Amino acid sequence: MFSMIMAVLLIQGGSTIAGNADERAASAGAESAQAAKDEKQVCRTFRVTGSRAKRERVCMTQAQWDAHEERTREEAGRVTNTGICSDGSVCSGT
Repeated sequence: MFSMIMAVLLIQGGSTIAGNADERAASAGAESAQAAKDEKQVCRTFRVTGSRAKRERVCMTQAQWDAHEERTREEAGRVTNTGICSDGSVCSGT
């Protein structure tokens, strides 16, 4: 039934409708490709500290990995600029 309706639309000039739909699909496809890239799970394997063989696998979306790396850089910069004393307190960076 659906295929018959589509055939009638195409015969009656639905090709312009289909052409507009193709343009909209192409622009939506570019947006959804970026969204799919951000939502696709990316898995990374890390060595577990204190073990030669044990590994830990962590999976997050690319957007989550980007946010994680940004937080890590900020924290490393904060610790590098202020320092951590041996007793666990924050030392001045001077």
